Amino acid sequence: SWLAYMYLSRYFYANHSYSDAIDCLRCALIHGSLHEDILLTDLANIVFRYGYLRDAIVFIERAFDHHLRLRTF
Repeated sequence: SWLAYMYLSRYFYANHSYSDAIDCLRCALIHGSLHEDILLTDLANIVFRYGYLRDAIVFIERAFDHHLRLRTF
């Protein structure tokens, strides 16, 4: 179900409805804990487009940390 939210967020993103895309990614983060790195990267992309560079950096760092934690197990 996290995948459906991710695809829906990409649909909203393509149609320039960024706030709806962010809401979908929030829901996807709740349902897709194993794929948090993918979702956080998408979220960083959206907030970067909004002009929130520091928030985008935080999301990318969290995605990278999550990815590294998955690779160690």
